[in-house]
Amino acid sequence: MDKQRIAILQSQLETSWDGILVVAPDKTIILTNDRFHRMWRITPQIAALQDDAVQIRTILDQLIDPDAFLARVQYLTEHPEETSLEYLSLKDGRTFERHSSPLYDPDNVFLGRIWYFRDVTQTKDMEEAMLKLKKFESVGVLAGGIAHDFNNILTAVLGNIQLSLFHVETNNEAASLLQDARKAAQQAQALTNQLLTLSRNNTPIKQETRIDDIIKESCKSLEENSNIHCTLKIADALTSVDCDSKQIGEAIQHLLDNARQAMPDGGTVRISAENVFHPKNSKLPPGDFVSVTISDHGYGIAAKNLDRIFDPYFTTKTLGKDQGTGLGLAMVHSIVNKHGGFIQVESEKGEGTSFHILLPAGNNR
Repeated sequence: MDKQRIAILQSQLETSWDGILVVAPDKTIILTNDRFHRMWRITPQIAALQDDAVQIRTILDQLIDPDAFLARVQYLTEHPEETSLEYLSLKDGRTFERHSSPLYDPDNVFLGRIWYFRDVTQTKDMEEAMLKLKKFESVGVLAGGIAHDFNNILTAVLGNIQLSLFHVETNNEAASLLQDARKAAQQAQALTNQLLTLSRNNTPIKQETRIDDIIKESCKSLEENSNIHCTLKIADALTSVDCDSKQIGEAIQHLLDNARQAMPDGGTVRISAENVFHPKNSKLPPGDFVSVTISDHGYGIAAKNLDRIFDPYFTTKTLGKDQGTGLGLAMVHSIVNKHGGFIQVESEKGEGTSFHILLPAGNNR
């Protein structure tokens, strides 16, 4: 091979967006490119050792399932003619696409195997975000189709139950049964209201609002009806927000109720609000926002559930007084999104939970 062709191939190797690894039939490493080292965070010192075992161990230490990785490598070693495409999940949250194919010379002599690694984390995140959006849209279609009619039926049911109670003695057994029926109907009505909030047609009616007033009112209600105490840290000259005060109030009240349920023996909910400037990212445009954080020191959320808590119908609550419908946090997420904001959660099992909300600042700052 002439020098020009070698230079071209070397340039292609080192400018590739893929991490490239070539191994011999005996699984020894023949060649790697710089992208491969950077993707797998193999330092120049480790690469300079040219010790295959050290490099493989560095890779395995980063994988969530190293055993599956090794099993696949072993299978392809035993079936050298096969190609392979799979995804690798790393402990730091990244996802790699791994493609492998056999390598032959012009005389069809097997030379080993070439592996291509591509970081597809952002693509996978976008796919998951689109899937979540479709779930919300599906719930919105359902809500728009049945919630109004169902709510009208429940209103009639509740009205007749209330009228029936007027004609029944308080100590009558039927009165107790009617009160239970009224309570169940009210719970069903609350559920339809959540579905209506998720409906795509439930556009917020915005007006300039002091969100600290909403927070204080919600905290007052929580403290009067539970063994929870709220501590507030509200920034001076907090900016107003253009919002539907009823919807934002429902969202904050639900997060406070979640905190109460996470601390059945009582405790403190910490709430802060401040003005922030948020730079542009994939979730939000750049601009001025009001940041609200609601933190408890309750049960916390398992790491495996953090990516699902805003999904419609997902709940970890057990049956009982505070049984979950799986729509509460989906409703909160929907309200914040419809206001052009963003919500995220931080939690650790047994260490409590913090919800962070960003809402666009009002025009009259």
